[in-house]
Amino acid sequence: MEELNGFIHQLSQDQYGNYVIQHILERGKPEDKSFVIAQVKGNILEMSQHKFASNVVETCVLNASKKDRYGMIEEVIKTRPDGYSFFFLSSLYSFISISISIF
Repeated sequence: MEELNGFIHQLSQDQYGNYVIQHILERGKPEDKSFVIAQVKGNILEMSQHKFASNVVETCVLNASKKDRYGMIEEVIKTRPDGYSFFFLSSLYSFISISISIF
């Protein structure tokens, strides 16, 4: 995982690299997942608007620990007071609700 340090954001935006990051989030050790999520934090809104990185954000939400998921939601809520964050959070909530009902 040390080899990926500093490259998570770049790989998340790559058409093939995002699959590598998603694989870690879906099948990696808890500490590896937390490592990736820590690299994603601080860029959630930006990444959620990117064609490939948005898939990584989605996978982060689905596979994060409660603590990490809470931190991601907090970031979105606090990022922009102009209402955009609320729209994103509403979309995220809808996605989570649909995903949970599928399982």
